[in-house]
Amino acid sequence: VDKAFFHSLIHSCAKAGNSRAASACIEWMLTSGIQPTTVTINLVIDACAKAGSLSLATRWWDWAIKEGLEPNSITYNTMIHACAQAREVSKAEWWIQKMVDDGCSPCIVSFSTVIDAFAKIGSLAKAETWFQK
Repeated sequence: VDKAFFHSLIHSCAKAGNSRAASACIEWMLTSGIQPTTVTINLVIDACAKAGSLSLATRWWDWAIKEGLEPNSITYNTMIHACAQAREVSKAEWWIQKMVDDGCSPCIVSFSTVIDAFAKIGSLAKAETWFQK
């Protein structure tokens, strides 16, 4: 059992939107003495996002930062996606600002996720504001 095994397993959980199973896999990974990477955290946060579990996604973000893992643009975008899935659009905006503050440049994925989130809640004016950025 190695990192690739766990990544495959967590990726499968993410595709199924099963945040509990993804979390269990990372716990198993840790008890097996295998250190998670930023890729691991991205996969777990993606599972949380797909399940609409922003609180669990945030828990894994916090854990990763505490453990010294460096978030990348995928990590930030996945947190933005988690906010969008939970219909927490103001938090999605906050994550874009955090991304900038932390020196990571938002990209088309960042902006399109926020635009989509505002459109889904019927705030077309706010979606258009983000589109103009």
